[in-house]
Amino acid sequence: MTDNTKDVRRFLRIPKSLLVQYKLLNTSLFKEFNTADISQGGVRFFVKGQVLENALLIISIRLEKIAYPLNAMVRVKWVKKVLDNNYCEVGAEFINLPPESFAELNRYLENANINKEG
Repeated sequence: MTDNTKDVRRFLRIPKSLLVQYKLLNTSLFKEFNTADISQGGVRFFVKGQVLENALLIISIRLEKIAYPLNAMVRVKWVKKVLDNNYCEVGAEFINLPPESFAELNRYLENANINKEG
C-alpha cells in the first residue's frame, strides 16, 4: 500500500522551545508560552485556555543569541484541544513580520538547521 498523502508545508519547521509572549489584538494582557516549532511562515505552540481560529495575536519571540525580541502579528490558522482540556495546540502564521525581523529569523533558522544536521 502506498502513501499518497502530500506534505503541504511551505517552510521547513525547526522543533524548538522558545519563550514567547502573546496577547490578543486589542487587549493589554500578555501571556507566555513556549513554541513547539517555528518556521519562516509561522509558529506552533501550546496555550492554557482557548484561542479561536482566525484570531489575531501580537507576539514577541526571544531567539537565542539575539539581543532583542522579534515582534510580529500572527493569525491563528488551526487549534487542536489537547487531552487536558485546559490546553490547546495552536498553529499560527506570521502576517506582518518586519523585513529586519524576517532576516533575523531566517538566519536563526538556518543556523538551527545546520546544527541539527551536523
